[in-house]
Amino acid sequence: VRFVVKFLTLLGISLEMSCIRCHKKSFQSFYPQKDGFLCADCFRPVMNENLISLKPETTYVLENIYNLKGIKTVKINRDLIEEVKNIIIIHLGNHFNKPFHLHSLNDYR
Repeated sequence: VRFVVKFLTLLGISLEMSCIRCHKKSFQSFYPQKDGFLCADCFRPVMNENLISLKPETTYVLENIYNLKGIKTVKINRDLIEEVKNIIIIHLGNHFNKPFHLHSLNDYR
């Protein structure tokens, strides 16, 4: 995940790991239409059907993507990988206007 985030930055389409409205470093959901994350304070129930809710483990990994000590304490499972993969696919699709597939994570166990 950290490699992909760094690669996106090198491509000039970095995925900002903060709330797109208030710029807090903590967030709880992904907003595909705005290509970014929302924190609990900026979340509005009327937006709920347009948001992808994230599990606490996923937000923790994304918020601490460059902190190896914090990441080592998290058990990486298939659900976490799927959530991160979906966010990256949406992000790439928003920037390049075509569908993407990340087959490299399909065999994760």
